Amino acid sequence: MKIGFIDTYTWDYNIETPYCKPLGGTQPAICYLAEALAAQGNEVFLLNNTSADSEMGRGVDCRRRVGDKSNLELVRSLDFLVIVNIVGKALEVKSLLGHRTKLILWIDNEPGFVFLQDFNSHREINACDAFVFVSDWQCEEFHLRFGIDSNCSCVLRNAIAPCFANIFADDISILYQKSRSPFYLTPALHFADSIFC
Repeated sequence: MKIGFIDTYTWDYNIETPYCKPLGGTQPAICYLAEALAAQGNEVFLLNNTSADSEMGRGVDCRRRVGDKSNLELVRSLDFLVIVNIVGKALEVKSLLGHRTKLILWIDNEPGFVFLQDFNSHREINACDAFVFVSDWQCEEFHLRFGIDSNCSCVLRNAIAPCFANIFADDISILYQKSRSPFYLTPALHFADSIFC
């Protein structure tokens, strides 16, 4: 499959960036998901505010998000285009896509966030083929507030960075692996120890 991600944030980053410097929560999630999809054999693109015209990293083709002919040809050729937190632009973006390209809106903000006021249009909502959320609560709130069909929604959840995965076995409590307990958990841990030990 041919999959593209569009991020309109002004940050200059690429697929390698989360591995070497801090970013917000959404941008690393985009990078890690794009990388995982590429590792499964998909052709994956990230269109964002990178300072490089085009660069490959971890199997993902990262390109500067500009309205030039090459990017337009690319988005028309995709099987899926995932737009991240771009509310109020689905109709406009959909008109640029090929007839078989599915448009997915990935939202990581809560439904009261200020830019979501543009989301009240049913035409705008219907321009999306699917919606991705990060929690069941968020998905339900968007369903109640904006009438999004829950059958068109998916919850991916937030996750940890790959560098933290598999550090501990699943059956080991990480609290007891810390050099010292977090101060706000210490009384609760001692209470638990006194009850269960």
